[in-house]
Order: sequence, then C-alpha cells, then structure tokens
Amino acid sequence: MLAVAFLLGGVVLLLLVMVPIWTTEIGVTDQRFIFKRGLLWRATQELQLRAIEEVNLEQGLLGRLFDFGRLELRGTGVDDISLPSIAEPLELRKALQDGMAAATQPVAAAAPIPTQPHHVEPAIGEIDHFVFRRPGR
Repeated sequence: MLAVAFLLGGVVLLLLVMVPIWTTEIGVTDQRFIFKRGLLWRATQELQLRAIEEVNLEQGLLGRLFDFGRLELRGTGVDDISLPSIAEPLELRKALQDGMAAATQPVAAAAPIPTQPHHVEPAIGEIDHFVFRRPGR
C-alpha cells in the first residue's frame, strides 16, 4: 500500500514537472520570436526581431555546469518576455542575435531565376538535367 502511494506521488510529481516542458514551444523565425505554452489554455507571445533591444541571460553555477538557464527579452513598445529555464540558452540567445542582425539589414534584391537548362551531375538512377523555370510558366 505504501509503495503504491509513493509510486502515485512520483507519477504526479513527474507530470507536474514535465507537462509544462512538453507543452512549451519556443521558435525563432527570420522575422519573429514566438513563445507558446499551455495544454488546455494556450498563451502565445510574439515579438518582432527588429523590436528586440536586449536579450538577458540568467545562469547560475549549476546552470553553467549543466547548460541550462533563463532568458529575458526586452523590446521597444512591448511587454518583456521571460522564458522559463531552458536547456542550451546560449544557443537560443545566439539564434536571436543572428536573427536580430539579419532583420535590421536591408533586403537584398533577389537573384534572377535562370531560364535556360543547366546540366548537373546525375546521381545513380536520376535524370541527367534539371530545368529552372520562372514561377507561373
């Protein structure tokens, strides 16, 4: 009976810790940062990368040893976004900083799409040419 109570308590504790982790999504696109969480009730926070002013990292001694920490994003004209403890926070901060740098650069003119066939070396069983076409043709 006591073993069943400990097992049930362990399962409940595991679910209390893991459900928020399983139901949290963090994404960085070329234009936005997206933070979603929740299982039954969904909360989403989005921030344009060009509006981010600061990305602050909080990482204690154990966080440095085991590579986890918290990030806080501060933007212009929007609420701050505080993320829960995440694994590899330095990689996310680097992705955010790279995206912020790319978002502030002017858009380069798109390269023209070639219309003539170009020969590429075929792999075994593949066709021996590839034709680039303009969209809509």
